[in-house]
Amino acid sequence: MVEPSSKNMPNLTTDMSEDLSELRNLLLAPEQTQLDRLQERLDDPVLRTHEVSRLLPGALTLQKDDPVLTAVLTPHVEQAFFTSLRRSPQAIVDAIAPIMGPAIRQAIRQALQSLTQSLNQTVEHSFSLKGLRWRIEAWTTGRPFAEVVLLHTLRYRVEQAFLIHRDTGLLLQHVATETAIVRDREMVSGMLTAIRNFVHDSFGAQRERDLNSFQVGEFTVWIQQGTNALLAVVIRGTAPETFHDFLQDTLDYIHLTQADALVSFNGDASSFASTQPNLEACLQSQYEAPAQKPSPVLVVIGLLLLLGLLLWGWGSYRDGQRWDSLVDRLKSEPGLVLTTAQDHGGRYELAGLRDPLATDPTSLIALSGLQTDRIRSTWSPYYALDPRFILSRARTMLQPPDTVNLALEGEVLVASGIAQKDWAQEARRIAPFVPGVIRYEDTKLRTGSIAQLIADIEHITILFASNSTVIDPGEAKKIPALISVIRELDDMAVQSHQQVTVECRGSVDAAGSELTNRILMKARAQAVCSALGESGVGSATTLTTETASIRRPGNQPTTRSVSLSVTVHPADSAKADHP
Repeated sequence: MVEPSSKNMPNLTTDMSEDLSELRNLLLAPEQTQLDRLQERLDDPVLRTHEVSRLLPGALTLQKDDPVLTAVLTPHVEQAFFTSLRRSPQAIVDAIAPIMGPAIRQAIRQALQSLTQSLNQTVEHSFSLKGLRWRIEAWTTGRPFAEVVLLHTLRYRVEQAFLIHRDTGLLLQHVATETAIVRDREMVSGMLTAIRNFVHDSFGAQRERDLNSFQVGEFTVWIQQGTNALLAVVIRGTAPETFHDFLQDTLDYIHLTQADALVSFNGDASSFASTQPNLEACLQSQYEAPAQKPSPVLVVIGLLLLLGLLLWGWGSYRDGQRWDSLVDRLKSEPGLVLTTAQDHGGRYELAGLRDPLATDPTSLIALSGLQTDRIRSTWSPYYALDPRFILSRARTMLQPPDTVNLALEGEVLVASGIAQKDWAQEARRIAPFVPGVIRYEDTKLRTGSIAQLIADIEHITILFASNSTVIDPGEAKKIPALISVIRELDDMAVQSHQQVTVECRGSVDAAGSELTNRILMKARAQAVCSALGESGVGSATTLTTETASIRRPGNQPTTRSVSLSVTVHPADSAKADHP
């Protein structure tokens, strides 16, 4: 056997190590890979976090009843909640808004409904005799009026409900209204149990004959019996008998849902907190139903019908009043004789006689306010004997000048003033044919021209005694006639838009000095003008005195006189001459 040399030993060792390493890799490579991966998972916190997050929900679910877990997590959850609330309160608001919003709206809605109901009851009874009596009661008792109304309109209201354990008499749950006066719930529960036991012991009542109700002042206590519990309610007013069934159903439901708790009750009433909604359902109330109001549609229809009836009635009454007024007006209107006035159910008929000079009945009908198409009017002509119409017809037929005045004295037509002769003669011929005129008189009518009147005035002379300026009584009689003629001339001048100037001229005889005669002449002219002016001669006539001296020869009475000179000229020139 040949031994290897020492020169080849290192190579052999190296080859064996490589073979062993390769063999190890072949045998242990899968397990090594798994170990490396496990080590990586242990060393990588991110990877471990993801793995724990997948397992945590299941772990919490398994430990949900473990008080240790609750005690450990509670501080952290509270701290996290408060930290989140401080950092982002809006996020919390947004999160709870879908839950709290409907609850808040429901609470507000119920509060408004309660307020509205109370307000409606108060308003409905505020304006009635019953409401007045209740206000007096509220004033005398010191209670609010709303409370008095509530008490009188209340049929019944359950103010408190007690759930009591039957065997121990302990209070399991209690609810009450906001207005109920609650002293001591445990004491009330013990009192109810004591009363029940007293009745049972004193009267030997059987289980099915236990105490069901009793009266305490204005309250009635109803007790509903159950196998393991009692339901007692405090009622104000008188509840219907059917309410017993509701209480029994409530108590049966509590027995069904709380059967184990009632049987194993050991004095701890906390497990009966879930019965509070059932007891609150017993806090019922009922008020007197207000008088049933009719349908708004029917009310509106009724009001419209009533309004239509009122309008129709008012229209009929108004038309009736207008018709009566029209009839009275037609009867009193001069020149109209109403013979027919009939109302045919809103259609009217008028008939009668009408003077041509009378007011047109159509205009009166138009002013009456009635519909003209509903009135049939028929009028026959005739001549009315009313003095106004007779005069109007006389003026139309005679056409007198402005200086003539026509008047009716009974059935006599009287003409006065100044007129031309031709008109006077024509008037005497036509006047008798004027309807309503029996006779015509014109004795007060003066006929003539301006020239003739001027001549008549200048023909008159007023004489004076020697050395006298006073008009003698005999001569004074000429003054009225003179004034009458001057007035006629003034009337004719006014109608022809002219002005009259009457000049008084004094004269003296040959005796006496020049100065004396001048004084006498002027004084005599002023005396005549004053006499004429005192009586009035007309608005178009001016009286003046002549200042020139007139000496007449001889010593006859006619030389001691005052004569008149008349001038007629247009009114404008007169104003220019006599400003």
